[in-house]
Amino acid sequence: MREVKKESGIYLRYSILFILVTVSFLPFSNVISWGSDYAGYILQAKAIQSFSTQEFIDTQSFLINLSENPKYPVYTPIGMPLLISISSFLTNFDLYSVRIFIPISVFFISLIIYKKNKGYSFFYSLIFILHPTIIGQYKDAVLTESTATLFFLLGLFSRHDKFRLIFYILSILIRPTFLIFVICDIIFEKKNLLKNLLSIILSLLVVNFLTKNIFNMNFYGFYETRQSDSETFGIFALLFNNIETILNFEKILFFFNEFARLFIGFTTSINLVIGIFIICFLIFIRNKYSFMIIAFSMFHLIWDSPSLVRYFIPVFVISFFAFDEFLQNKKFKNYIIFKIFFIFIIILNFLQFNNSIDVLENQTGPHQSESKEMLDFVNTTKNENIFSFHSPRTLRLLTNKNSYWLDGDLHKDTVIICYLKESDCKVNENYKIIFKNNLYVISDNE
Repeated sequence: MREVKKESGIYLRYSILFILVTVSFLPFSNVISWGSDYAGYILQAKAIQSFSTQEFIDTQSFLINLSENPKYPVYTPIGMPLLISISSFLTNFDLYSVRIFIPISVFFISLIIYKKNKGYSFFYSLIFILHPTIIGQYKDAVLTESTATLFFLLGLFSRHDKFRLIFYILSILIRPTFLIFVICDIIFEKKNLLKNLLSIILSLLVVNFLTKNIFNMNFYGFYETRQSDSETFGIFALLFNNIETILNFEKILFFFNEFARLFIGFTTSINLVIGIFIICFLIFIRNKYSFMIIAFSMFHLIWDSPSLVRYFIPVFVISFFAFDEFLQNKKFKNYIIFKIFFIFIIILNFLQFNNSIDVLENQTGPHQSESKEMLDFVNTTKNENIFSFHSPRTLRLLTNKNSYWLDGDLHKDTVIICYLKESDCKVNENYKIIFKNNLYVISDNE
């Protein structure tokens, strides 16, 4: 009887987690941002499925080089586009359907957090599901962090070496930076260290050989730079160029502020203090998980991005395991103060969730009536010229029109789509306005 009650209690918690993920996702189901990353994944997935990857690469290279400072890769790491391509029989590449990857990943991550932690595990799962950083993903069609984290956790807690290797490879194919987590795990395991390192390296080399020969793509993506147009060394050129910024004081401050924003979910005047405290606490813990977090986080000091919170999502997940192992090693008892603290965090997260729902109507993106009106106009126009837009890959996905980000010289015969909420949006005086509504102005040089 006791076992039946225990089992029913577990299923009840599973149901609560599922309901919370569903309830937190549903308000965002018809809302989507202009964020361009998801468009890149879907465009690449379409090219993979049709085996037209070389044409895709050529077009991307051409459009990226029209920008003064390209901010998008020629193609992304291949894992997520492959996953979207494989599942296209269910989604048909529809951006509102493809986004189901995120809540599914969030749900199964919450189950792993619940099952693999020993103390306060249900509180951890609730905090994770309702956290503003996690919920903030739902306004984008596809992001890679949650799915990669799910595969990594499946590998981390797998009892079979072959399954562990497969899940690790899948996580790295989606987010190559997860190789840092994998190496940390192998180092801490100590058992068969050299063998496990060689298995990962050789597996990645084999996978890259296959993706290069089948799709003409390296598994880790192609990040072209002005200094290097090499498909192999582009990403490394970016990283080496950024190494000199590690000692940049402003970047270090930014790093600590972003680290704090990851955990508390918002920006305050004491973010810097909170960020430093969390890093010091992780160093003090000194376990496998805290070492993973620090190694992974420090790598992002040489990763140039206007925001690091998204990239730190796996850090947030692994922090539950780091904290739980610390409590178990120190033999902390089931203190009521911890429960009160966790309940306070859950309530705070819930209040922030309500606030995000209240401001959801202000979210700009393709779902807005003005955006749909603009997209319909672009879709019906017979103009075959190149368009400029602040989110070029998304425009290309939704209209099949070539588009680039205009941040320098104007390419010949460019049709300019000006987003009126952008501070640097200016209608060219030599151009004729051919479309206008409350949010967009389209002008042509005809």
